[in-house]
Amino acid sequence: MSPGPIDTTTSPVVALADRLPWRSRVVRRWRVVVAVLSIVLVAVVTALKASDVTWALGRFRHIAGGRLGIAIVFEIVSLAMVAVVQRRLFRQAGADISRTRAVAVAYAQAAIALSAPGGPLLSNTYVYHEFRRRGLNEVVTAWILGTIAVVSTIALTVVTIVGARDTSSFGAASVATTFLALAVLSLLLVGAVAPLRLAVIVVPTLHVWRALFRRPTDPYATWSQFATRLGTMHLRVRDWVTLFTASMINWAADCVCFILCARALHAHVSVTGVVLAYAAGQAIVTLPLTPGGFGLFEVAVPAALVAAGVHQRTALAIVLLYRFISFWGVLVIGWACWAVLRWMSERQTYAG
Repeated sequence: MSPGPIDTTTSPVVALADRLPWRSRVVRRWRVVVAVLSIVLVAVVTALKASDVTWALGRFRHIAGGRLGIAIVFEIVSLAMVAVVQRRLFRQAGADISRTRAVAVAYAQAAIALSAPGGPLLSNTYVYHEFRRRGLNEVVTAWILGTIAVVSTIALTVVTIVGARDTSSFGAASVATTFLALAVLSLLLVGAVAPLRLAVIVVPTLHVWRALFRRPTDPYATWSQFATRLGTMHLRVRDWVTLFTASMINWAADCVCFILCARALHAHVSVTGVVLAYAAGQAIVTLPLTPGGFGLFEVAVPAALVAAGVHQRTALAIVLLYRFISFWGVLVIGWACWAVLRWMSERQTYAG
């Protein structure tokens, strides 16, 4: 079924999103099928490895409590950095938000991202609507979310390269990813500073889009209005420094949490080996197959740790401990934050 009519002059972002393949009913159905099959596969593997899981859980009795506590603190810091990034950018765009609410939004966003196949898209949609309600236009909001995603990708690549500096396993892939992300970031920077300069790229693209889908009616007018809205966003050098630094701390703190989980279980493994396993796990989490990479993460990351020299059952224990903190813990806190934020929004609406 074709999408309904929309105003592509005032909402080019919405017009584009309405045509993307993930909106189709067929894609949604296949995503559900793949998710169910993945979970069934994980359940079968878990049943076959029940003794290993039981042994791994039993290993928790020997956890070093101090290191576990520090690991939890680092995970809290990781999500706090997400809040710092979002609060800084959205405040520069004119949407005032308190530190407490920014942290609650970051936890709610993380919980949504971990709760369904394709969760990152749903979580960004949640944040998009959260700030649209605060008066930001759709162009600025979409640009901010895109910028955060690109800078976050660069930051993860840098953390991986620095942490795995003793190996070349991620060399080519990391360099390629970095260059691609930098290219996209450059376009976003130009779009923020002088959006009309991108007309030489965007307008011909919109002409091709109009030839295919008969929208928009006037590509240049569409982009001019788009650029005018984006021009309301003014970021200083220190804003970009804060954005990148906080993104780096976000990934580094989460990675340190993973390392401390290994140390808390007295595992003997190099930092390089843990970082590479962590990077592999993050790649799996981004795949829109199972919620938060559930099951796939628990299968693949222990295998990466075993390749780094960790005993198989100990590797499973490390991953389960890390996931209790970064997955299940975030789910509980995040959905609680979501419920509170929703209650506050409904209360404000009723009071208004």
